[in-house]
Amino acid sequence: TGNIIVFMDDDARAVPSWLSHYRDAFTANPQASAIGGRIVPEFGAPRPSWLHDANLHSLSIFDHDTAPDNYQPCGANVAFRRPAFQHGLFRTSLGRQGAENNNLMSGEESQLTEAIRKSGGSFAYAPLAAVTHLVPANRLTRSWFRKRAAWQAVSDQLQHTLKPEDASQLWPYMIQYITKVPREHVPFMGLFWDTDDPELFRMQLVCTQFLTHIMISQGNYPPEMLR
Repeated sequence: TGNIIVFMDDDARAVPSWLSHYRDAFTANPQASAIGGRIVPEFGAPRPSWLHDANLHSLSIFDHDTAPDNYQPCGANVAFRRPAFQHGLFRTSLGRQGAENNNLMSGEESQLTEAIRKSGGSFAYAPLAAVTHLVPANRLTRSWFRKRAAWQAVSDQLQHTLKPEDASQLWPYMIQYITKVPREHVPFMGLFWDTDDPELFRMQLVCTQFLTHIMISQGNYPPEMLR
């Protein structure tokens, strides 16, 4: 019955006065359709040296003082004005369903926020409305991040088909990455190379997601076959 609906993940812990900070943020941003809060990681094991800051989004982490111009809130910590849901609800074909080792689908909240943005809605960021998000040790492995990148391609395919112009930009990126891969790993395009370099591992994940998207979009595999 409320005018503001707040969401957080079941493995997140809110700071004191979390809801009060959201109330103040909506008062200060009367035009905002939704407001996201800070998401601070609580690592269940030491953060690996190969984990680039750019890949923290795969763990639903957003720990910044300010947000970029193209900011869209993350479902681990977000509040919506009720009228925002006139643009739709969370898409049930996206998001986690069942055990994590079988399904790493994502994007149900980004699909909704993108629909809100296209309809003229706007977003704001409230860093004081923070949560701590648990990152278990089993997610801090290279294999988990590779799987997460591949499943992101599946999620993307359910929302939009890869455009030829996107592919034309990403193939040179793929070649750039392969030139940095040790010769013994080139036959597998370097996608299983356990590099300790965070920038090279970031590039590897981009290539993994891109090639998976290519396989799905050009191979016409039904998404349900990949679940």
